[in-house]
Amino acid sequence: MSEGASHVVAATPMHPSVFGVTGARAHEAIDALEQQMIHLPAVRCRLKHLFVPGMYTRTIHMPANTLVTSFIHRYDHTFVISQGVVSVWIDGTGWVLLKAPHVGITKAGTRRVIWIHEDTVWTTSHPCECKTVAEAEEYLLEPRHDHIEGIAQPLPETDDGIDNPLDLVVCPPPILLQGATQ
Repeated sequence: MSEGASHVVAATPMHPSVFGVTGARAHEAIDALEQQMIHLPAVRCRLKHLFVPGMYTRTIHMPANTLVTSFIHRYDHTFVISQGVVSVWIDGTGWVLLKAPHVGITKAGTRRVIWIHEDTVWTTSHPCECKTVAEAEEYLLEPRHDHIEGIAQPLPETDDGIDNPLDLVVCPPPILLQGATQ
């Protein structure tokens, strides 16, 4: 939860197949959601990686009307939403609406579905001694042998100071957000 005034409010379920389930069933439901997402158009999201001794920080810029699913993290870590508004489905909690500025904690073993209402900047910080993205992913993420390949595709680096842009799947509201509130 954020320090000071909380911006977390209840939101209606956006996708009934993932709302109200927990644990392994939640992962199965998100896998099924990703099976639908892979057939939809993609959008470029910019991703910036920073490494300092003992810390890996990752910032992603996600445009409005983008649906994102997360990996399963092995360790608790902090996150900061410095810009934007998102609805986040969290295993064991359900849907919450988060508005910048927001500081929170991702618990180990959780997996999220995130609907981006407004252009959003989301930064995570992970204690680790890793020096590359590949090392960080191997150390921090649970392996997903059945995870869909191709939802996030690395693209060539650019000269604008932002490295490793990604294509992520966009889910237009009529497809998966029937009855959702913003």
